[in-house]
Amino acid sequence: LSSKLIPARYHTAAGKRGFLFRWSEKLFDKISHMYSIALGWCLKHRWVVILGAVVIFAVSALLVPFIGWEFMPREDTGMIQGSIELPVGTRYEKTAEALDKVNEIIREEIKNEYIRGVFITTGGMGPGRGAQRSYTGSFGVRLVPQDQRDVSIFDMANRLRERIEEVAPYYSIEDYRLTLDDMMAGLMTGGEQPLSVNIIGDDLEVAERYAEELRDKIAELPGAVDIRTSMEEGAPEILVDVDRRKASSLGVTMADIGDTVRAGVHGRTASVFYHMGEEMDIYVRLRKEDRQIAEDIGLIPIRLPGGDLVRVDSLADIAFGVGPLQIEREAQRRVVRVEGDVRDRSLGELITDVREVIAETETPPGLMVEIGGELEEIQEAFFWLALALIIGIILVYMVMASQFESLMDPFVVMFSVPFAFIGVLWGLYLRGFTLNIIVFLGALLLVGIVVNNAIVLVDYINILRARGKTINQAICLGGRTRLRPVLMTAITTMAALIPMAFQRGQGHEVWNPLGTTILGGLLVSTVVTLFIVPVMYSILERWSPQDMKEKGEEDEACFDNVQ
Repeated sequence: LSSKLIPARYHTAAGKRGFLFRWSEKLFDKISHMYSIALGWCLKHRWVVILGAVVIFAVSALLVPFIGWEFMPREDTGMIQGSIELPVGTRYEKTAEALDKVNEIIREEIKNEYIRGVFITTGGMGPGRGAQRSYTGSFGVRLVPQDQRDVSIFDMANRLRERIEEVAPYYSIEDYRLTLDDMMAGLMTGGEQPLSVNIIGDDLEVAERYAEELRDKIAELPGAVDIRTSMEEGAPEILVDVDRRKASSLGVTMADIGDTVRAGVHGRTASVFYHMGEEMDIYVRLRKEDRQIAEDIGLIPIRLPGGDLVRVDSLADIAFGVGPLQIEREAQRRVVRVEGDVRDRSLGELITDVREVIAETETPPGLMVEIGGELEEIQEAFFWLALALIIGIILVYMVMASQFESLMDPFVVMFSVPFAFIGVLWGLYLRGFTLNIIVFLGALLLVGIVVNNAIVLVDYINILRARGKTINQAICLGGRTRLRPVLMTAITTMAALIPMAFQRGQGHEVWNPLGTTILGGLLVSTVVTLFIVPVMYSILERWSPQDMKEKGEEDEACFDNVQ
C-alpha cells in the first residue's frame, strides 16, 4: 500500500526525507545500538539474567495479597436505592413520616441538577399470601450520567448513610440499607448482598443470638456497611396451645380445631351464589364484634363427633406471643444470615477479616457457619476462568508446535506468557484495582497476544541459523532486524489501549481494569521478548546435538560491544 501511496522519489535512499523521518530514524538507530549492547551483555551473562527474572517474578507474585479480589468492579450505575425498617407493627403514617425525612435528606445532599427522579414507597410485601408490612419503606434516586456530574454515587451514598444514621433515633428507624448495584448485577448474584455469613442450625433462638454477636463484631470492621441479620423482629400473634390429650379423648384432631378457628376469624367460602349468569362466592365468618379480642377466639364453638359443641378454650389455652415473620432454610435446615455491603475496600480483604472474627467467636454446639454471598460466585467463576487460562496456554503451545515443527521453539516462546503477568500484577497494584472476572478475561486475551512478537523473533533466528549463522550470531542479528516490527506492533497496540485503561466516563470502572491488564502485560512481555526469550533460546538450543560444535565459538555480532 505504501508503494502505491508514497511518491516514487521517496523510495530510494537518495530521495528527499522529511524531518520526522530523519529524526525518528536517528532515534531508532540509537535505540537499536543500545539494544545490541544490552542483548550482547545478556547473552554473555545468561544465568544472571535468568536469576534476575526469577527474582522479579517472585517479588511480583507477593503483590497478590495486597491487590484484593471481588466478583465484579463496583460500577457507578447512576442509581441509589435503599430501604428503611421501623418497629414491627408501626402504622403507615409513621413510616411515611420517616420516608419524608429521607426524601428531605436526599434533596439536601444531592444537587437538584444531578437528580433525574426520586421514588418513595411506603409499606412492602411480607411473607405469607398478601401480607403487608406497614413498618417498612423503600426509596431510590436516579441520577444523570456520570460525565454530567463531579460526584460519584459512592460518595453520595456515604453522605446519605451518615445523615440517615443521625436521624434514625428520632424517627424510630431500626434498620436501613443502601444498594448501588443495578438489576443485572442483582440477577448475577442471586439478589444476595456481597457479604453473607450463613448460620445453619435447627435452634432459631441460639442461631439468632450468635448472629447478633457476629453482626456487632463485623459492623466494626473497616469497610463493612449496612450489616444486618435476616431475622426480623417477630410479629405479635395469638397462640392457641391445644391440650392434645384432652382433644384426643373427645375425638377432636388438631386439624379440626385449626380449621374451625381459621373459619371463624379469617373466613371460608361456604357456597356460590348465581345471579343472572354471574357467580359470586358466599364468604362466611364471625361478626366483627365477635372477633375483636383474644377471648373471642376461646368462645368459638367446635362440634364433637357426637354432635355436641364445646368451646375452644375448653381444649386449648389462649395466649399472646411473638412469631417469626419468615424462616429461611438451606439444605432442609434453618438458616440465619448476617448480610452487608463493602465500602472503600475490596470484598476479599473484608472476607479475610470476617473469617478471623468467626474463628475468634465461639460457635455454639449444633450450629454450622459458612460464608456465602458473592464468595460462592467468585470461587466458581475464578475456577472456570483459571481452567480456561490453562487450556488456552496449552492450545497456544500446540498450535505453535505444529507451526515450528518443534517442541523446543514453542517452549521458548511461551516464556513470554508467565512474565507478562508481572505487568498485570504491577498495573493492578499501582492503579488500585482488584482481581475480578474482568481481569481474568484480560489475562485470557494476553495469552494470545504476547506470543506474537516472540514468534516473529524466534522464527527469524531459525531462518538465520539455516543460512549458516551460529547461535549467537543468529540471535544478535535477528534481534536487531526484528526490533523494528516488534516495537511497532507493541507500541501501536499499547497506544490503542491507553483510552481503555485511563479514560474516565460511564462504565470506566469495568473498562479501566481490562485495559490496564492488557496494557501492563503487553508492556512487560515486550521487554521479555527482546531479552529473556533470546537468552532462553541460547540456553536451550545449545543442548541440542546439532549445536554442540558451536560451543566455544565467539560471536562478533554482539559481543564486540560488550567489555
